[in-house]
This record gives sequence, structure tokens and C-alpha cells, in this order.
Amino acid sequence: MKKGVWDVFEETVETKPHKTSLVYLGVEYSYSELRNLCERLASSLSAMGVKKGERVIIYLPHCPQWVIAWFSLQRIGAVAVPVTHFYGSHDLEYIAKDSEAKTIFCCEANFPNVEPLKNAGLFENVIFSNTAEHLPMWKEVVNDVVLKARKFGNPEGVIMFDELLKKGKEIPKVEVDPDDLAEILYTSGTTGLPKGVPFTHDVFVSCTKIERETVAKVVPKGKAIILQGSPLYHILGQAQGLSGLLYGDTLVILPRMDIEDVLAHIERYKVTNMFGTPTFYRMILEHPKIDQYDLSSLQWCYSGGDYLPPVLIERWRERTGKYIYQGLGATEACGGITMTPGDEEIPEGSLGRVLPHWKAKLVDPDTMEEVSIPGQGELLISSDHMIKGYWNKPEETSKSFIKIGDRLWYKTGDIVKIDENGWVFFLDRSGDIIKHKGYRVVPSKVERVLNEHPSVMAACVIGIPDPEVGEKIKALVVLKKEVTAPPSTQELIEWCSKKLAPYEVPHFIEFRESLPTSPSGKILRRKVRLEEREKAKS
Repeated sequence: MKKGVWDVFEETVETKPHKTSLVYLGVEYSYSELRNLCERLASSLSAMGVKKGERVIIYLPHCPQWVIAWFSLQRIGAVAVPVTHFYGSHDLEYIAKDSEAKTIFCCEANFPNVEPLKNAGLFENVIFSNTAEHLPMWKEVVNDVVLKARKFGNPEGVIMFDELLKKGKEIPKVEVDPDDLAEILYTSGTTGLPKGVPFTHDVFVSCTKIERETVAKVVPKGKAIILQGSPLYHILGQAQGLSGLLYGDTLVILPRMDIEDVLAHIERYKVTNMFGTPTFYRMILEHPKIDQYDLSSLQWCYSGGDYLPPVLIERWRERTGKYIYQGLGATEACGGITMTPGDEEIPEGSLGRVLPHWKAKLVDPDTMEEVSIPGQGELLISSDHMIKGYWNKPEETSKSFIKIGDRLWYKTGDIVKIDENGWVFFLDRSGDIIKHKGYRVVPSKVERVLNEHPSVMAACVIGIPDPEVGEKIKALVVLKKEVTAPPSTQELIEWCSKKLAPYEVPHFIEFRESLPTSPSGKILRRKVRLEEREKAKS
């Protein structure tokens, strides 16, 4: 039977009211306490006029307020729109307009990015939270994040998160259908503009349930102590972390991913489940104090978002005695497509088998003709519990979601091999997205910034495979012929660093006389990418 997110959460609260649900900087919340806070906030939001189906942006770092806000929106049938708290005003404005959100949760660290948009009339309700709220006063002595938060005064013209918790009383009855929207996550678009991925309650519950059942082969439901190693606004962070609160697990969140804090939390709370990108695991292994902490409680270590080198799995196993499980996932799939199981010997390099709620087929990426399994080709997936397309993006939807027969299929863009036993092996990506340290970098966005430089005539940005970070970013640049004082590569890198997020800035820039183009003048990125990768191999 289909269920809503809040229904599943409430069932868990009824069976485990006194169990710890959430831990933040030493403060623990039982399941009943967390529900009570969510109910109070939901009541105040409803009284403010936030209605079922209304989109609300969560622009917060990891803190209890993030979790309370997300579940309170599920309670009243509103639609959560979580975004990275590192966004500047420009990206925030785009998402606010695209989602038509009029209410936003923010905090002391990023309110300066919200204020100009509020003054311009983009937001009707700005709910401000000081992330030091709900923490004992002595915490500021031992934690600089708390100290900085306490020093930030309360801005004028905002609604205080804490006041909403105090005012909350009864909630009007809201009928939430499992096919109603629960959330919109934004992911990189091929044009450089983020695409909204809308999840219904049914999609979120069904997909995370299957993923949790896979993990249960190693750590049973309700027995996991999960360290939130990936952002709550990211599908990996939700499928492996946040959704644990639907099944009775304990979620441990940190304000920032300081590796020594991670190690200390693993030891203190006897963390059983941890997840993150390969870079996250590498940083732990290379931390100088790793031998000072007891990591023996770890049972389920999961990696996603980027290529996981086999040598890293072996290094982790040698240090901890544990395997790093992995899988192939996508925001559009609401998490995992494949996962390595915990009860079988896994072939080296495999991303596991396709999860049971997905139907899979392979096609030739150029002709779209079906390829038999075992075989290799672009992976297409279909399910009775999947999204139907992107939010407000019909053109992008038509490219990625296609009808074959009477079923809707999602084109993952991943070239994989599936063997006779169903094991999936990643080979390449048919798309242009660059994966750097788990981030998805859109080449056209970087190219657009380079092309804005007065000396640049054309640019082509590609990913170069790198065993440490997945891919590094390389830009090939053609300068205008009339330029008399050409910029250096360092000058162009500094130009990019002023206009792009740190993970989007090119690592290498190479000047070229020309770039290969099609008859219509389009730069042949795939040809450039193949040439550069061959050069890198030699």
C-alpha cells in the first residue's frame, strides 16, 4: 500500500518514541521529541498560510532545524526544496523563481544572500534560524561554529524559527495523497541551469525503502547509527542518511565535515553506517590522527557520487577490516539504481546489481537499438515508482525520459556492462557532465564564464580522469587574434574563481590555435575529450 512520508515517520515514532532519532553536537532528540518539534513548526507554518503543494526552500547547513523544517513540510503537504547553503544570491534567485517558492528557511551564515532578494520582493516569508539555538551555552567555548552563530544578531523583518516552535499548537487536518509532491531536488542541467527533480511521497518512500532493505542485510532496520557524511540536500545524503529516520535509525549530523570531528563522532556514538564520496574516505585514511580513534563499530561503509578506485577499497579494508559498498545512483532515480549487496562476494569493479524496483535495458547510445544482456550499452531504467520528468523543463524532460512501448524509461547517460550474473560495471558516460570530488560540474557553465573574458574567442571544457578526485577540469581556450597582451593561464583561472564555485574552477588551461567543430560550427566536445584522454594516457 502506498504511504506518505509523514505517515511512515509517525508509524516509526509510535513504535520507538523514546529511542534517539537525532544527534547534533552532543544534543540528542528522541523520536517523540523530534515529532513534537515538527508538529509545532508545521502548525505555525499552516497558521502563516503555507498551504499544501506550496514550495518552500530549505537553505540551511546541517543542523536540527534542517530536519525539523523538512519533516514539518511533509506534515502539512507542502513541498520541500532543499538547496546547498553555499549558494549565492544569483543561484538562489533562479531556484526561487523556477520553483515559485515564496518562503525560505535560512540562517546567520547565509542571510546576507537572502536579504537583497527579500528586499526585491522575491520572498514573502523569510524564516531565520540561528544554528546555535537548542544548544547549551557552554558549547560556544569548545566549538567555533557555535561561537560565530551566537555573535550574529537577529535581522529585522524576518520570522524567527524559535518563535514558530513556541507558537505552534493544533494543526488543521491535511489530506496528503502518496502521489502528491513531497520534495524537489535540484541537479545540474546540461545548459548550466539546475533542473528540478520532483519526488512524490510514493517515489521517496518506495525508493528509500528498497535501499534501506539492501543495507539491512548488513545492519537491520532500527539498529543503525548513521553518520551523515553527504549533504542533506543531495540524494545520496537523503537515501543513505535522512531516510533512516523513517525506519527507526539514529542520525548523527555535524555542522561541517571536519575529519577529526568525524573520527571522534564515530568513536563516541559507535557509528555503524557511514557514507560519502571516495574523496571523503581518502581524507579519513590520510588524516594524521586516524590511529588515535576506534572505528571498529563501523559495519556499512558506502561510497557514491564518483568513481571508487579498487585500491581505495583495499586501503580501507586494511585499515578498518570493512568493505566499502558502492552503487550507481542518480537524483532522477531518487537514489540507488544498483547497489553492491552485503551477503555475496562482489566481483572487483562492480557497482552491484540493479535494485529490484527497477527494470533495466541496454541500448546503443547512437542508434537507441536495444542491446542484449549480457552486453554493454547505455543504461535505461523504468519503474512503477519513478518521476515522470523535470520540473518546468519540457525540453530536458523529452531528452532524458522516453517512451518505449507502453513504459516510460529514464536515460541515465551511463555506459555500463552487465554480465551473465547481473553484475553491473561502469564503463563511461555518454553525457558531458564532469564529476569532480562528487560534484557535478557543467562544462557549458564554465565555458560561458571563460567566453566572457574580453580576450577569449572560444573555449571547450572537459574532464580528465584522475585517480584521486574522479576527474579534473581542463579548459582548452582559443584567444582572439587581435589580442596584443594575451592573458596567462593563471589570469584565466583567477577570472573563473571570481565567477564560479570553487569546485567548478579549471585545474588546467591550454591555449589552442583552433578547436574541432561540426559543419554548423558547434565545438565537438566528445572528439576533444577523446583526444585529451588519449594524450593523458601516453
